[in-house]
Amino acid sequence: MVGLANETPKATKAKSILLSGKISDIKSNEYLVGVKITCEKYNKTVYSDLEGNFLIYIEANTDENPTLEFSQVGYESKTLDFKALSSNSNNLYIDLVSQ
Repeated sequence: MVGLANETPKATKAKSILLSGKISDIKSNEYLVGVKITCEKYNKTVYSDLEGNFLIYIEANTDENPTLEFSQVGYESKTLDFKALSSNSNNLYIDLVSQ
């Protein structure tokens, strides 16, 4: 790190966040394929697979609480923050509501 004379650089603390789960239609309980999962803060986007599964990995600063947006054509988008999600990160179940 580089700093000015008599200035202590601020150390940033990073944490690894790995979130995974399934995405389904709230009414039919059918798994949704191709749902776009975006973490805009870290410019990261993934999509759900043929069985509605998703996996997203982020390196975030410990003092931040970025959000994930789940979106699919024909469904209302859902935005959730990492703190709410990471407390249940083993098996997340995300339900989307059709428009």
